[in-house]
Amino acid sequence: MGKYQNFLLLIGSVFAPLFGVVFADHFVVRKRRIDSAALADAHGRYAYSGRWHVSAFVAWGIGIAAYHAINQWLPNLGATLPSLALGAVCYLLLVSTRRAALAL
Repeated sequence: MGKYQNFLLLIGSVFAPLFGVVFADHFVVRKRRIDSAALADAHGRYAYSGRWHVSAFVAWGIGIAAYHAINQWLPNLGATLPSLALGAVCYLLLVSTRRAALAL
């Protein structure tokens, strides 16, 4: 039973912050608008850093770390919603600082 519980915690730690990043990007940053023609363009608006969105990966990693920390030190709190929210907030902060740097 312990291995099954650890597997479920691993799945939750990966997907909860990921959904926070995806929801923040889709609903807040892009406002539910996607330019489907630009998806295939290697140098278009979705190109990022060599086709890797570094801000999203950093926010996702912070969310995963937060999930494990909350699960370890505050197990009665529940880690899913806080890590989802932290992943989303970190992503929004990283994207806003990147946009501010690009505007300079």
